[in-house]
Amino acid sequence: FRRIGGSDVHCSEEDLAGFYQEQGHQSYDETVVKDATLDDLDPEALEEYRRLRREQDPSAPELGYTDQDLLYSLHAATRQEGRLVPTIAGLLLFGKRIALRRFFPMMRVDYIRVPGREWVPDPEARYQGVEIRDPLLRAIPRAIGQILEDLLTGFHLPAGQDRRQDVPLIPRDAIREVVVNAVMHRNYRVQGPVQIIRYANRLEIRNPGISLIPDERLGEPGSRTRNRQVAAVLHETRYAETKGTGIRAVRELMHQHSLVPPFFESDRAKDTFTVTLLFHHFLSQEDLAWLDRFRDFQLPPDEQKALIFVREVGAINNAAYRDINGAETLESTYRLRRLRDLGLLEQRGQSRATYYVPTSRFVDLSQGVMADQSS
Repeated sequence: FRRIGGSDVHCSEEDLAGFYQEQGHQSYDETVVKDATLDDLDPEALEEYRRLRREQDPSAPELGYTDQDLLYSLHAATRQEGRLVPTIAGLLLFGKRIALRRFFPMMRVDYIRVPGREWVPDPEARYQGVEIRDPLLRAIPRAIGQILEDLLTGFHLPAGQDRRQDVPLIPRDAIREVVVNAVMHRNYRVQGPVQIIRYANRLEIRNPGISLIPDERLGEPGSRTRNRQVAAVLHETRYAETKGTGIRAVRELMHQHSLVPPFFESDRAKDTFTVTLLFHHFLSQEDLAWLDRFRDFQLPPDEQKALIFVREVGAINNAAYRDINGAETLESTYRLRRLRDLGLLEQRGQSRATYYVPTSRFVDLSQGVMADQSS
C-alpha cells in the first residue's frame, strides 16, 4: 500500500517498479534492449542531436566525441560482454523506424482528428489520424508541426509591417510544452501510444503514466521524471526544461492569450495523464450572453467559468475546477456541490473519481429553454 491524500491504496505495478528502480539506482530507460545492436540506431538522428546541441552550446565537449563514445555518454548504449548495445533511451531517441516498429510497436505518437466535440459518437463516422513513428528528436517537431498545421489560425498585422502573421489558436510554446511533456514523462513500460486528439473545440494530449507529482502540486518548482536519460537529452537540446516549470509556463501562456486555463488530469485507475487545451477565450461577449441565461442563480465568476467548461467539455471534476479557477481542493469541492445542489450538475463516481455532468436543467437553460427551477 501507499498513502495518497487521506487514503491507503494498493500499489500499482508502476509503484512497485519505481521502488525497485530507486533501490537499483537505474531508470527504466537505461535498460538494455534484448537483441538490439548499434545497427538499429540511425546516424542521421545522432547527427540531429549534434546539430541541436551545437546551437545551444558550440563548446559542449560531447560534440567532439566519436559516435560510440557519444552514445555511451548519453546512456543511449552501454557495454555488455565487451560490446556496446543500445538501451531503451538509445532506441527511443535515435532508433531507426524499422527498429522502433520491431521493438516498440505501440510506442508511437498518434495525431487524431475528431470532427465534433465527442469521441467518435457516430460509429459510422471514422476519425482521421496520422501515426508518427520516429526517434523522439524527429517525432517531437513532427507532432508540433502537425498540430500547428491543422489548427485554425487568426492573423495580426504588426505595427510598421505590411505582411500579416498567422497566429495559431493556441500559443506555439504551449503546444511545444505539452507535446514534450507527454513523450518525456510517459510510462514506457506501457505498450500504448501518446494520443493527440484535435476536437472541434479543444486539443487533448494523453500519455500512458500518471503524474509522479500530486495533482495539487502540478506547476510548483521541482520535477520528477521516469525517464531521466531521455529527459537529459531533451534538456540538452532545449526541447525540455527539467525544473518543473513547464506546466506553469503553459498556464501563463494561456492566460496571456486570454484563453481558458489548461486542464491537467492524472487518472490513477487508467494510468494516464491528460492535458486539455480549449480553443476558447475567457470571457467573450458570447460567453457573457450565454451566462445571462443563468442569471437567476446569481453565480459568482468562478462558478460561471465552471459552467462554460462543462458546456465545452461535457463534464468537470475537482482537478478541472482547480485548474480553471486557481482554487484549493476544499473550495472546489464546495463549489461543485453547490452547483449540484442548484440542480445544474449531476454528481457521478465516488471519492477521488467523482465528476459532474450537466443536468437536463443545465441543458435546457444552455439551449435557451426556460427551465422550471422548482423541480
